[in-house]
Amino acid sequence: LESLLEETLTEDKKIKAKLLNPLGVTEGMLNECSQILSLRKSNLETDAATLNLLMSQMDVWKRELENDLAKNFQNDVTEVLKMEMDRCRAFVKDIDYFER
Repeated sequence: LESLLEETLTEDKKIKAKLLNPLGVTEGMLNECSQILSLRKSNLETDAATLNLLMSQMDVWKRELENDLAKNFQNDVTEVLKMEMDRCRAFVKDIDYFER
């Protein structure tokens, strides 16, 4: 019987018969699910790589911003100190002027 079926059935009919039985249907579904999961895994790996790249760029940007803010803060403090020193000098000159 087996040899008769092999000789008389075309490849398409063999595949169809195999897929129509419960194990064949299950195997087909598992293969399809496996392909879908592989595609999703690939997409997730790409997404994860993109996210890691963005996080790395954000860390660099944050460090640059912190450095710029620290530099600007130092410049602002220096400017305020200069202004206060000029006010002190002017005050001392005024006192010196009045004491004469």
